[in-house]
Amino acid sequence: MGILMDLKARAPPDFNMLDITGKVKDKSPYVVVALQECERMNLLLFEIKSSLESLRLGLIGALNITEAMEMLSVAL
Repeated sequence: MGILMDLKARAPPDFNMLDITGKVKDKSPYVVVALQECERMNLLLFEIKSSLESLRLGLIGALNITEAMEMLSVAL
C-alpha cells in the first residue's frame, strides 16, 4: 500500500490541452506531433491513476480484486 500511495503522489498532473493549444500560433508538423503526444500522455496518465486507484480500493476491500489488479500488485 505504501508503494501504491507513493506512486499516486508522484504522478504528474495532466497536461492542460486548452492552455497549450491556446499558446500555439502556427501548427507546424512538429507542433502537431507534440500536441498529439501530450494527448496520448494524458490518456496514459489517466490509465495509470485509475489502475492505482482501483488497486487501492481492492486492497481496502471496497472492490473485488481482479486478475489485472493482482498482476499490478505483484508488479509493484
